[in-house]
Parts: sequence; C-alpha cells; structure tokens
Amino acid sequence: MAKLGDWPDQGLERVRECPICSSKERSQIYEGLEDRIFQCAPGKWQLHKCSACGSAYLDPRPNKSTIGMAYDTYYTHDARKKTRFERAKRTEKVRIALENGYLNAKYGVRLLPSLVIGQFVLPRMPNRYKRVRRFTRDLPAGSVGRSVLDFGSGSGEFLELAKSLGWEGYGLDLDRKAVETARRRGVSCQVGGVQELEQLDKSFDYITLSHVIEHVHNPLDLLRACRATLNTEGVLWIETPNIDSLGHQRFGSNWRGLEPPRHLILFNPSSLNQILIEAGFSDIEFIESVFPLEVFVASEALVAGEDPLAPSDQCVRRAAQLAAELQSMRDDQEFLTVRAKGDRF
Repeated sequence: MAKLGDWPDQGLERVRECPICSSKERSQIYEGLEDRIFQCAPGKWQLHKCSACGSAYLDPRPNKSTIGMAYDTYYTHDARKKTRFERAKRTEKVRIALENGYLNAKYGVRLLPSLVIGQFVLPRMPNRYKRVRRFTRDLPAGSVGRSVLDFGSGSGEFLELAKSLGWEGYGLDLDRKAVETARRRGVSCQVGGVQELEQLDKSFDYITLSHVIEHVHNPLDLLRACRATLNTEGVLWIETPNIDSLGHQRFGSNWRGLEPPRHLILFNPSSLNQILIEAGFSDIEFIESVFPLEVFVASEALVAGEDPLAPSDQCVRRAAQLAAELQSMRDDQEFLTVRAKGDRF
C-alpha cells in the first residue's frame, strides 16, 4: 500500500469519553491502524474499548469537516452496469430465480427470472432464507402506500429493490458522489445527514441503517432523529459490525470490520441495545443473520498482505474452511441485525 501521509491536525477531534455511555474508563486495543481497505484515507489510528459498555471507538478521529477525505474511493460510488442475475454464475442464477419466486409470492410482484417453487422451497433453506431476509432488510409485505427511508443510502441498490417490491423509497446520504450514483438508478435521493433528516417534512413506515451507524459521529442524535421520523408503529432496521464477533477474535487488527477511519464506533449487542433504549425505542429484536463469508475472505486477504477487495483463490479457500468450522458458533455473530419500534409511552 502506498504511503498516504498524515491526517491534517486541524481535521482531528479528541474523544475524551465513550460516545455510547460517556464513561472515561477505557483500554487501548490497537494503535497505528491504517486504511487498508480502500487505501484513500491518510493517517494512523488508535482504537479504544470502553471498560463500561464494551463499545470500541477511535480517538482521535476525523472531525465532521474532514471525514469526507476517507470516502474518495468508497464502493458506493460504483453503480454496477450488470444486474445481480447477469453477474451470477449458473448455479447462483437458479438460487436467484428461487428467491424471486419467494419474493413474488410474498410481495405480490413480478420479479424475473422466477421459479414459482421458490415460495415453498426457500423457507426450507435456512441459510438462503436468512440471506434473502437480509437482502430485503425484512421489509414487510402489504406495501401499498407505505414508505421506506434508507439513511446512508449509498449507491441506491436497496432502494431500487424496495421500489421493485412496491415500496415508496427515499434516500439520504452525505456522499454527493453516492447520491449521484443512486439517482442514476432512478431512485429518490438527496445529499444530507442527521440535520437534513430532522428537517424532512414527511414521516416513514420503515427506516433502515445498513452499516451506517458505525460511521456516525453522534449515533444517539441519529437514532433520536429516526425515532421522530417514524410513523406510528413504524420500524427501524439496523445492521452493524459486532466488535465482540468471532471474526474480530480470530483476525484481530486484520478484521475487515475495523475499517479505520470510516468506522468511528463499533458496538456489541449490549451497547447497541442500550443506545436504542436511550433513543426511545422498544420491542428491540436481535435477528440471527447469515454468516458473512465475505468478511472472513477480506480479513484473510489482509493477513496475507493482499488486496481485500480482490483476494486470491487461496484466501477464499482458507476463509471458507474457517467459516465452516465456526458455523455452529452462533453466539457472537459478525453483524448485529436489529429491528425496533418507537416507544409510544
């Protein structure tokens, strides 16, 4: 990796206490972390773990005026020209057709290609079923007249899917290049963050934060804004890396989920539950998600000194073998996937 230099001093801020529970007690986990994923963010970073709630956070970290430097080559800028089906291999195309058959029956739509038996077969394929639930972010059926907000909408791929399932989708993202990419997909999206979310003159039935909350300087402000923007009986859906995961335990500083300096805060189940309650959410449900092999593949590549976005076949084989060994260990999942409702009392 080419040397990128240091982050500008005037672009840094200190984090004197845990952003989740305000405790000042902590221990340093790593020092000298670098951007080894997209290789565009200069600087070396220190990650600390809160002694009270177990969350991890960078200190110092990029401030709001300079954090955009860390996203110059981020993946959300790339809108793939080929569809998911066109990119897939032959066996994968059959699975996609089964998924579409299931989604067509559930949502009353006509996704193609489709195998009708998918509505019966897919629920009996546990891993594939979890993957589809994650892909659709558990959007409920009966979507006529219902709206979903994807905060941190990136390239707009999920909003494109939501639209195909009958939902009215809307996106917010701080990254102007990502918003331009999303708009080319034909979805409604605007540049904005928490402040723009607070100023929206509409509310939503469903809000999703997919691998977003770890990028936010003040996650409590974001969650409170989501809570205020949800309709009655509205649902918030979140997915974020788990600092207590098996992957982090196995790969340490090479774990794909660290991603400094874009990941400012990393949660565990307890701290995520804690901040949701503080933000006014109840009925908090942690969902068992599919084992994300891609995290292990990228982490193996980092261990081997390879490009985590283009790992060798050898890294893929090693990661698959390790993942197979860990499949039965479900207590410490790589991602925390949660649904919650706003507390109405």
